[in-house]
Amino acid sequence: MDFSTRGHYIGHMPSNDIAEAVANLGPCGADSRTDNSLVVERHDVFDVLQVTRDTDLEGDVGVDIVAMEPAKTSSIHRHNLSETVLYFVEGNATVTVDDNDHAVAAGDRLRIGKGEFHGVRTGASSCRFISVQMPPILNKTTGFRDLEKITDENRSS
Repeated sequence: MDFSTRGHYIGHMPSNDIAEAVANLGPCGADSRTDNSLVVERHDVFDVLQVTRDTDLEGDVGVDIVAMEPAKTSSIHRHNLSETVLYFVEGNATVTVDDNDHAVAAGDRLRIGKGEFHGVRTGASSCRFISVQMPPILNKTTGFRDLEKITDENRSS
């Protein structure tokens, strides 16, 4: 990280010491409020940036920025404990919720209730959305993941 381009000032350190000082700060900035160390993770066809990961909110609410490439279809799945809201910020997609298709585009919000089977598919364009889940779908601390893919056995439950 180059502080000179971000308007920060670190005393009178020689420039070769700045990189070492920044490296010793850890994942957060100098005031432990800013963080640019988040990593995009691949889950099925989703590229996911977990915004609340490693924060005090992580155990209560999941907030993810999700991107999908064009012509992709996610697996049909459900979250048995989590209520989910998707807010679309770019592109368009079709979200299937319990066998009903919902065309969505930038500016649309869609609610997915606990236990509702759902999936997302894109057409010719990509899409990006914010996913808010409560409780979070993935609990990093316990390793629990509230994700159940659809099967012939659970399709009607």
